[in-house]
Amino acid sequence: MGVIRTGFSVGAEMSLSTTATSAELHEDKDTDPNSEDVRAVCELGWLHGEINTMASSPTSITWWLCADSGGDIPLTDKVTETIVVGETTATDGGVATVLDLPYHITKNHTLGSLWVFAETDTGTCKMISRLYWTKSG
Repeated sequence: MGVIRTGFSVGAEMSLSTTATSAELHEDKDTDPNSEDVRAVCELGWLHGEINTMASSPTSITWWLCADSGGDIPLTDKVTETIVVGETTATDGGVATVLDLPYHITKNHTLGSLWVFAETDTGTCKMISRLYWTKSG
């Protein structure tokens, strides 16, 4: 077995509401200087959402990964996660989902990118998503 390489891909800040919106997960040095493109062959480990500016009391996020920007090639089920609210403020928090999925790019996918789609149960918030992955070799 080769070296295990870990990394993450990031999406620009999304404005979430009860209508689904999307963000491209890839290398985005402006959002996070440590981010990298999604590897063509890797193990998708987990998805993390850093939430801020919550208004009108959202309590959960429903989200899913797609291989395309239109949401026509879903890679995961829609998953609803309860927002864990920050200890020092009620307007910040986060969500996380363990994926543990093998991924291999196909001809219909964009090299280096996946898309996260997300919506709130109620209210609004802003969220930065990070997709953590590992690659052997």
